[in-house]
Amino acid sequence: MGLTVEQVVAMAIRHENVMRELGGALTSDLVLPNPFLKRISEQANDFMRRFGKLPSGDDWTLWLETLEQGMIRDGSKEALGRLLMADISGYQPDYFAEVALEQMKRGAAQVAKARMNELPDVEPGVFAAMAEKIQAIGLAPASHESGFPTLGQIHRQAREGNGDDDGTAEELITGLAWQGRHVLLAGREKLGKSTLIGAGAVALTRGRRFLDDAEDDVGSSDRVGRVLWLGMDEAHSEAKARLAINGAMPMNVMVLDPPDPKALLATWLTDPQQRPDLVVVDSLIEYARRTTSEMPGSGDAAAWAPVVRQLTAWAHDHDVAIVTIHHATKATGEFRDSGEIGAAVDCILTMLPPGSTEDAAVRRIRVNGRRSITRESYSYAVRLTQQEVQVATPQGMTTVLRDRYVRENAQQPASPLPSVRERIVAHVTAHPGDAQEAVLTAVGGKRGAGHQELKALVEEGTLQEHKQGKALVYFPAEPLGTALASEPTPGEGE
Repeated sequence: MGLTVEQVVAMAIRHENVMRELGGALTSDLVLPNPFLKRISEQANDFMRRFGKLPSGDDWTLWLETLEQGMIRDGSKEALGRLLMADISGYQPDYFAEVALEQMKRGAAQVAKARMNELPDVEPGVFAAMAEKIQAIGLAPASHESGFPTLGQIHRQAREGNGDDDGTAEELITGLAWQGRHVLLAGREKLGKSTLIGAGAVALTRGRRFLDDAEDDVGSSDRVGRVLWLGMDEAHSEAKARLAINGAMPMNVMVLDPPDPKALLATWLTDPQQRPDLVVVDSLIEYARRTTSEMPGSGDAAAWAPVVRQLTAWAHDHDVAIVTIHHATKATGEFRDSGEIGAAVDCILTMLPPGSTEDAAVRRIRVNGRRSITRESYSYAVRLTQQEVQVATPQGMTTVLRDRYVRENAQQPASPLPSVRERIVAHVTAHPGDAQEAVLTAVGGKRGAGHQELKALVEEGTLQEHKQGKALVYFPAEPLGTALASEPTPGEGE
């Protein structure tokens, strides 16, 4: 009994090496005259080409939702179900493609013959065209893309000027977004994260350099970009109004509140006609809630990894800047949840409140990124100002306050957040006599690390530990001069 077309496609969409060898042949309408099977095969082949693996169950579900409702979606869903349930356990993937190819060619010849029989008049050229299409059905050539380049290839690349660049990512929005990179913008709630990236996005839509002192509204930058804003963490009208009031070019910005942002991005980013230059995801928590069957728990690296790394892969594969807004913890000011989030992105921007000598309109931004973005961590400060401008509305001209950010000072090396040890010493100095529980609660972080640092500070003499009832309380160690002055000198008090 020979192979059926469905068995061939079932093997291809479930074994990467089979799809790698037969993917090209399965694009032929002579091999796959069934449009549903052809559509499924092409999706699997394209997915593997872009992501290096075949689609999983959730990937197929998302893809089906992108199809037009009705016969196309229903027929594809039914065909996919049969393929995924087909029993192919008796075939060896490494041997399958070579054997299946001959049967695929014979089946293609039968399809070609049937089509020619349906024609009222068969021109001589039709035979040649059909024969050429059948002859083109073959195994994919062995790929050498992963091998080391030969000396001749290196010299040829140098002559043609198409060798690798220095790996530096283009800065799309000053200090905020880089082309082809995924950035995490983290900060405490209501600190102005959306306002800051919103101002940068507006500048991009108008071709204006962000944080530039130039007052020109258009043309101070040679780059105009399109922005897709996924405003899921606030009212859709609020996000849209903020960008409009601040002067975003309407034809270059789209604000959406999608129920499934992952499916939407999978469609938009793979379409060159509607692919944006910048995607803003506001926020990561809401994105994860809408795209996962179960919300990842705090610290659950295995659950957070596929959420964040998918966004990073899209940024790399489609050369799109993606900025994802995330919340920071109250204790440290660093991003919340698993450390996998920070490891999966290309750059972490931490928004910090103004320093003790700065006014409320100042925000400090710490930049910590891969070498393609920055060679070392640095920070910069911006000041939010507002300008009254006249804008046209359906009701006539009206006055609005437009956000504008300017640099507060020059870039300087980033000052790291205080360590657990430093926070403990600072708290005990400010609150001598506090109990252990109060100290650990105030400094935040992991309790185990806090206990160890507290113990070490007592052992080295930086802090004093006393027992007060059942509680342990802490005081700063007395300076050496104070301790000596308090001891009676010989002869005193005698």
